[in-house]
Amino acid sequence: MARTQAQEHAQGMDYPSFRSHEAKPITPPQSAGVRGSYRCVIDYNHQPFSITWSGSPEYPDLARLPLKNVDVSSVHQSSEMALIWRNSMIIDYGSHASIRTTEYGRFPILKLAHSDELSIKLIQHEFDVLAELAKLGLPVVEFDPQPILDNGVTCGYRMKKLSKLELSELWSRSDDIKEVLGQFHSAGFSHGDFSPSNIMKDEVGHLILIDPSFAGRLGSAAPPFFPSWVYTNGIYSISSDLERLNRYIVPI
Repeated sequence: MARTQAQEHAQGMDYPSFRSHEAKPITPPQSAGVRGSYRCVIDYNHQPFSITWSGSPEYPDLARLPLKNVDVSSVHQSSEMALIWRNSMIIDYGSHASIRTTEYGRFPILKLAHSDELSIKLIQHEFDVLAELAKLGLPVVEFDPQPILDNGVTCGYRMKKLSKLELSELWSRSDDIKEVLGQFHSAGFSHGDFSPSNIMKDEVGHLILIDPSFAGRLGSAAPPFFPSWVYTNGIYSISSDLERLNRYIVPI
């Protein structure tokens, strides 16, 4: 079964064995379809589980196991994806993807799309545009040209490890940040999701813009599956990049 069609199988959880490892969320809380009910996917012992709870949209206390007043069900994975999960650890997540790490290889960081259709489409777009940006020598992460496949469907990719910028660096290196964003624009591309969290640095301190899920060639039409807030008129432009640069980093 393709990852985009992964089904959650409601099975009884062996709660005594659900104690010895830390459960970590890998997706944001989302409506479970009933008012006041929420769900997310967690990583527990390198396996995915869907949890559903009622009340606040905030995560339940995942540090106290077994989880109380929480429905738990396993999430189906292909053998390929199960192997990737067993050999990696979750380190971060966002609205459409999670970040995992391994302890070996040239590309130890893995970005995996969530299982919904939009997230799969976004990671496929991101992988394709990364290849274009890299060919132009733009400041993007070095990545494995072979995507991560799940039953033949691109669902992620591997990349080199980067480091986060300290808050003080956002100010002290504001001119450098403005320059790397300008390189995108001069090459005819927008980033589309410019923010401090999407600015990192490589092992020698060069600034790198990450997460180009919404990047594209200026003046062309953005894909119809993009959220409407990204490009209000549906055309790739630099306006949101510049607005965010002005808001977060330095006045233009």
